[in-house]
Amino acid sequence: MSAPPSRPAVCICLAGEMRNFTECHGWIEALRATAEVSVVVATTNRRGAKFTGPMTPGRLRGVLPPEAARALPPAWQSQVFFERFPELRRILERRAGEQRVTADEIRAVLGPAVIRLENPLPFAWFEHRTRNTDGSPGGPEPFTLRYFHKVFEANLLKRNLEDERGAPFDVVVHIRPDKGLASFDAAGFLARPAGTLLLDSVAPNHAGDQIAVGSSRALDHYAAFFHEACRAADAGQWRGLHGHLREWLVSGGLLLDHLPQQRLIEPDKLLTLEELTAALAAAEGDPLAAGTALALGAEGRRLAGDLAGAVERCLPVVLRAPLGEAVGATVVLGRALEGAGRRASACLCGMLAVAGMPPDSRVWRAVGLSSEEMNLLIENLAPFAEPDWPPARIVASVTAAARAEGEAAAPLAELAGRHGAELAEATRALLDGGITNMSLQHYLSHQIFLRGCPEPAARIAARAAASQPDDAGLQDWAALLRSHAEAARAS
Repeated sequence: MSAPPSRPAVCICLAGEMRNFTECHGWIEALRATAEVSVVVATTNRRGAKFTGPMTPGRLRGVLPPEAARALPPAWQSQVFFERFPELRRILERRAGEQRVTADEIRAVLGPAVIRLENPLPFAWFEHRTRNTDGSPGGPEPFTLRYFHKVFEANLLKRNLEDERGAPFDVVVHIRPDKGLASFDAAGFLARPAGTLLLDSVAPNHAGDQIAVGSSRALDHYAAFFHEACRAADAGQWRGLHGHLREWLVSGGLLLDHLPQQRLIEPDKLLTLEELTAALAAAEGDPLAAGTALALGAEGRRLAGDLAGAVERCLPVVLRAPLGEAVGATVVLGRALEGAGRRASACLCGMLAVAGMPPDSRVWRAVGLSSEEMNLLIENLAPFAEPDWPPARIVASVTAAARAEGEAAAPLAELAGRHGAELAEATRALLDGGITNMSLQHYLSHQIFLRGCPEPAARIAARAAASQPDDAGLQDWAALLRSHAEAARAS
């Protein structure tokens, strides 16, 4: 095997709608210090936004003002929100179509780049080629085909550059325009086994489609998924994006792994706080709308640094509302208490919020995609309890720690005591579901390690690694935590 080049040749391929691309690509300029970087972009002349199709909590956070992420009740953390407020969807759709992007604007952010900019192609005809048994469309979403069409076009631009330079790029990074990396080590990637393809997410029957890092040949195969998707749509063989994509990548002999340095997708920022507030005010007589408006105001105070004001606004509402009717205010209260250093109280708020969620909503998806209720609980669980304790013991431990955090925490602890059984059940449902959710186990172990508890973190990571022996990143993480736990015991 030849030695890797001292300055690898890297091609960065941005494909799809630009959306909010201006704030997440500082890593490209940093990479130019250690690599020869070329940039290609295949996009449309419309900025675009997510406003149709399934809406997870993470996708809603991408289109709503930042204050709204924690204020929404669980019942609205899906496409139900836009069904309840269709005017907001119309505003979003209109702005997404009106706002244009130019090649000059793209180069001002990314630097020198080869850019293909064109009107969007609809691909709507594929949606109706096949039907499910209930009559709904059975083929790929038009948005899926439109996106991978741009991936394919960006790859053609990459290959044109390779023809000009007379050699393939050492590393190719395909990435959505509105998603960035904290950093990227091209030389470190070249030290990985041949055929490695790093993705934003990898799981059994799942391959993420936001980032792909690999050799030029590997990205040729990745981009060819556009033709595979069209073929499957024609033949009635479409099996869903993420599962079908994984099958396609594995069929090319690629070794899939997770890329750790990624950032969350940048919010679209096309709806304003004033527009959301006006929509809530117009919903007279709707207790969910009134509670959301209150939580929204408190979140605005919290983001402005007025933690005491946020607590003062939310605490009375949380204490008097029936469980499940003030979830948004509970989450905002928890984040404000967390900011004030009262993490046990914040964890109690997380438990109360999860207990107020519909049982079928207590599914942790991934960092950045799951609901704020579950994230609040998970991120503040340690060092007050260990996830492998019985749920009732976890609730009791967190409640006892909260009582010691000051006057504001005492009524919260009393509220938790009145709902001890519901809190224990909600905690059990979330953490037991995580036993088979490796992404959650990985995240739990990371959070617990950061809170200074290496031994329970190592146990959780070891359990996850044993269940996923082919996940090299998870195996490395488990080994690292094991060494920290051994060092802690020795000291």
